[in-house]
Amino acid sequence: MALADVDKVQALDRPSPRHALMRGARPGKCFEPVLLDGYRPAKWLRTHVASKQRYKAAQTAYAHPLWDHLKERSPCFPDGAAWLEAQLTRHGMLQVEPDDDAHAIELGLVAGEQALTADTTSRLDLQVQRFLSLDGLLLLLLLFREAQDLGHRQQAARFRAVLHAVGMEWARLHRYQWEVRDTWRYLLETRFVDWAPRFQPSEAVMTRAEQELVRHHDFIANFSSAKPRTPPGQGKGRIERRWRRQVLMRACRLHFEGVCDLPGFEYRDASSTFEWLTAQRDNIRQHSARATKLLLGFPDMDQTPALEPLVMPAALFAQRQRPSCSGTDRRLFRDQLPFDVIPVRSE
Repeated sequence: MALADVDKVQALDRPSPRHALMRGARPGKCFEPVLLDGYRPAKWLRTHVASKQRYKAAQTAYAHPLWDHLKERSPCFPDGAAWLEAQLTRHGMLQVEPDDDAHAIELGLVAGEQALTADTTSRLDLQVQRFLSLDGLLLLLLLFREAQDLGHRQQAARFRAVLHAVGMEWARLHRYQWEVRDTWRYLLETRFVDWAPRFQPSEAVMTRAEQELVRHHDFIANFSSAKPRTPPGQGKGRIERRWRRQVLMRACRLHFEGVCDLPGFEYRDASSTFEWLTAQRDNIRQHSARATKLLLGFPDMDQTPALEPLVMPAALFAQRQRPSCSGTDRRLFRDQLPFDVIPVRSE
C-alpha cells in the first residue's frame, strides 16, 4: 500500500480507473479478501505483484523462511546449516568453543584466564541496528532457540532481550499502526521471544480491547465525511471474522504491555520510607488527585471539603525537600507543585 501510494486496500481493487499495480491482472477483488481474512496472498497474486519492477521485493519478503519459523518452532529447513553459516559470516560473528579460549592461552595469544575474561573486544556485539532485517530477525531467533535447546540459559536470556528490542524497533521503524502494530506485537511475544501459539488473553482484557476499538470506531465515524461504517461486531462473514481478529490482537497487546491483568507492583526490601508510603497509599492517592485538580484550576474545588492532613513520622518529615520542577510540571502547573498544596504534618 505504501509503495502503491494508496491509503486503502479498496483503492487497489477499484475497477475504474484501475490502479497501475493491477494492470494485467484478472478483474475483481484481489486484495480485500487478504485484508479481511488475514492470510498470505494467493501465489498468482504474489507472482503478479513481483512481476512489477517497483514491487519485486515483496515476493522475496513473503518467501522468507522467517515466516515458517513463526508457524512452527522447528520447521523443515533443508538449507538451515548453510544459511546460518552464511549469516554468521555476513554479520561478522563466529561460533567459538571453550577449546578455542584454552588454545588462545596455550599459544600465548592472550595473557591468561583473567585477561580473557576482561577482554570485551571479542565479545558478541548485540546492538539492535545490526539485526534490523528479516535475515537479522531470523538469525537472532535461531540462535535464541539453539541456546534454549542446549540449556545455555544466560546466552538465551541475552538473545531473548535483544530479539525483543529488535522486534520493538522494527515496528517503530516501519511505522506500524493500529491492527498491524497489534498483530506484530502478538507475533513478537508468542512466536519470537516465547513459543506460545495457543495463548489467549483473559475475558477481562478481551472486553477492555473491544471497548477501546469501539471507541476508536465511533471517533472515526463522528469525524468522517463518508457514510459511517457498519458498527463493529455487527458485520457478517469476513467482516465479522476480521473484527474478532482485531479484538484478539488488541487484547494481546494490552496484556503484554501490562495494561490489564498484570500486577502493577514490584518487591523491595522494607524501609521506613516505603513502609509509611504503602500504609498510607489510599490517603495519598486522594490527596494527590485533589492537589492535581486544584493546580489545574478545576471549577468548584473551593466548595469541596478539604482532606485531613497526612501525618508523617517525625524522622521522615525532617527529611522532606521540595522536588525540582520538571518541564512537564511547568507546562501543567507553572511554578507550583503538588508538594506545595498537599497538607502534611509531623507526628
